[in-house]
Amino acid sequence: MAEKINSLFSKAALFIMGCFTFTTLAAQQPSERDIRGKLLDAATELPITGAEFFVGETLMARTDEAGKFHFQSGHGACKVTIQHVNYSAAYTFGEVYEERYLIYLLPITHHLGYSYVEGMGTKDKQLKAIGSIAVLDNSDLDAGDGASLRRGLEQVPGVSYEERGNGGSRRINIRGSSYRSPFAVRNIKLYLDGIPLTSPDGSSPIELIEIGDMASAEVIKGPAGSLYGSGNGGVLLFSPKRSERDSLGGYVGQKTTLGSYGYVKSTLYGGHRGPKTSIRASVVRQQTNGFRAQEANDKTQLSVFGQFTPGDRLNYKLVAMHYEGNWELPGGLNQAQWDEDPTQAVEFSENVNASVSRKRGLFGAVQQAKLGDHLSNETSVYLHWTKKINPYGTTPFFNGYKDESAEGFGARSVFRWEYTVQDKLDIVASFGGEYQNDLWQIRESEITDFEKGDTKYFNDTHNLASLAFAQVQMEYLPWGTRLEIGASAGQTEFLNTGWSYGDETIPLDVDIRTGFLFLPRVGLSKSVGSNMLVHASWSKGNSTPTLFDMVNVETGAFDLNLTPENGTNTELGVRGTWWDGRLYGDISAYRLDITEAIVPKDEISFHNVGALRQHGFEALVQFTPWQRQQGFLRTLSYTGGYSNRDFRFVDYTSEGENFKDKLVPGVSLNSATQMITLDLASKIQVKLSHYWYDKSPLNDDNSDWSPAYQLLHFSASYQLSIKKLEFTFFGGVNNLTDTSYSSFMMLNAFGGKYYNPAPDRHFHGGLKLNVNF
Repeated sequence: MAEKINSLFSKAALFIMGCFTFTTLAAQQPSERDIRGKLLDAATELPITGAEFFVGETLMARTDEAGKFHFQSGHGACKVTIQHVNYSAAYTFGEVYEERYLIYLLPITHHLGYSYVEGMGTKDKQLKAIGSIAVLDNSDLDAGDGASLRRGLEQVPGVSYEERGNGGSRRINIRGSSYRSPFAVRNIKLYLDGIPLTSPDGSSPIELIEIGDMASAEVIKGPAGSLYGSGNGGVLLFSPKRSERDSLGGYVGQKTTLGSYGYVKSTLYGGHRGPKTSIRASVVRQQTNGFRAQEANDKTQLSVFGQFTPGDRLNYKLVAMHYEGNWELPGGLNQAQWDEDPTQAVEFSENVNASVSRKRGLFGAVQQAKLGDHLSNETSVYLHWTKKINPYGTTPFFNGYKDESAEGFGARSVFRWEYTVQDKLDIVASFGGEYQNDLWQIRESEITDFEKGDTKYFNDTHNLASLAFAQVQMEYLPWGTRLEIGASAGQTEFLNTGWSYGDETIPLDVDIRTGFLFLPRVGLSKSVGSNMLVHASWSKGNSTPTLFDMVNVETGAFDLNLTPENGTNTELGVRGTWWDGRLYGDISAYRLDITEAIVPKDEISFHNVGALRQHGFEALVQFTPWQRQQGFLRTLSYTGGYSNRDFRFVDYTSEGENFKDKLVPGVSLNSATQMITLDLASKIQVKLSHYWYDKSPLNDDNSDWSPAYQLLHFSASYQLSIKKLEFTFFGGVNNLTDTSYSSFMMLNAFGGKYYNPAPDRHFHGGLKLNVNF
């Protein structure tokens, strides 16, 4: 096994070094020239701060507080894209070596639909994307007390986020993707700055995503296998902050949040932004006592994000993270226990102090290179490691002690070729590959008198995933018609060596290979006028069984009959902007048919069933009726989202019971979100958000249902600047109406213990101090 790993490691290292060497040499230029200037608002002639200059996909510079910019370019004309929250333009710099530029831009007043997205293979405006893709910035993600991503992600129609306690164990559901997840995030691909975070088997470490460190997120809903491989639910693409300031220079800061139930979150950060480099480091400490008994959790996280841009053709990024977390396990309650006392824990759980501890580490690097006038490349490489101790929490019956660890490495490389034919036909071709190599070590032991007992089994599992993909996008500009055709081929392997102490006849030395799975996608869109797009797409997806789906927690045996589930998604949508861009709307309808669906057989094992049929409708409206530079009310904006879901079993029989036409558990029939944001004079911001969740079935035969409920949250902030000091005071109230609800459902739970009651009305407040120098 060790020789095989070393051989694969050597091959992967040669591949990675080859990508870096080739693209580095191809991107070299003999000399560079300075491009300097100032960017001003054409209406007010005031400097535009924080505008970003891109050459292709490479960030070259940001304007400082005086609107000044400076970067270096090779010989010849330099074409750039200028991006800002209120401005957007393309500009060509001439060939003069030392000329200074004065550029005026007209404001677009607002930016609804103008966010740039990269998730579908090309960097383009959200308005033009084929498929369902949403964009969230840091203010969206960090909408509440900063404890979890729930408030931010649930603004996206079709997405729900469950958690045990405020900041505890979590589960993400995109269009029904979490049905087979008793815990953690499965069936969704997760990337950070282009670095794959999802394990080869499909498990995603969402706890690594610290809200305060993230600049933005893209949410792709539905199968995206043609570019990202396995995952019927979708893809989450996160981009980290690399600075806390728009202008050049250094900074340090500290943010502290205090809240109900012993919630404390403290962040210390600092960094520097230069013309070619930027770096940001942060240390986060978060803890809470929990609403329920045995629900405390805490984490400590260190993150470093860097960027170096030596010229207009090369850009390097660095990601380094270390995470340590602990969360207690209060256990699920039945209805009678909830009615008696929603703050109680399962007696056994409290007696043995049931909890989970996890450590994670990640180190990754990204190189972006322009290899010519038409070809570019992005290559990411990474190393990761994890260690998890799970005493008592292996099953709902608290009867096992699990010790697991893993280490691995991987790479993803994407080449992109862009060409325009006679100003009529835009062609963008993307092709590349992804490779992941993990070694998992899992040891399961018995529990005797509340102590770790004899070993049941151990498994050393070598988990490999490989993916090759290609996509061509062609847009005929006179007609505003765009066609996308893409496909991927990928394989997952489980190579296991192990031993079962309870039953030596159980074969644990097994090799499992999925075979290469072909996932095509076709998309078509047509512009209607200059502000509206109609799009349709058809795609295939799949979801590989995770290691924890396949392994029997009692014996360690692999289920050799469990196979990947397959999905076919058909989608039709319309999006557009109206009233000079103040109003943005996005609606879509889809049908996702899943065959060989992986569903829970009981509380500790899974099996494939015939089929699921998932029909859905989603709508998003963003409206900014008021935006002014002067006066008391500066901005008034509204965001509303709605989802309707009809997810049913088409062919599912278990233990002699036929569940045909029954609704899939854990998916609410309808949900809606609303948010009103007010920006007032003196840099005061007020947000009021409303979430409504319809009833949802809790078991396969639909005999038990969770009730519908609504949540109302309020938050406010005030910014104050004194020379180089920036103060932000903030606070809020979560669950303003004191609603009683469960934030995490245990589906098909034994004894009806479905519920994990969530906190009642609770408060938070804090201060952020930033010092620029």
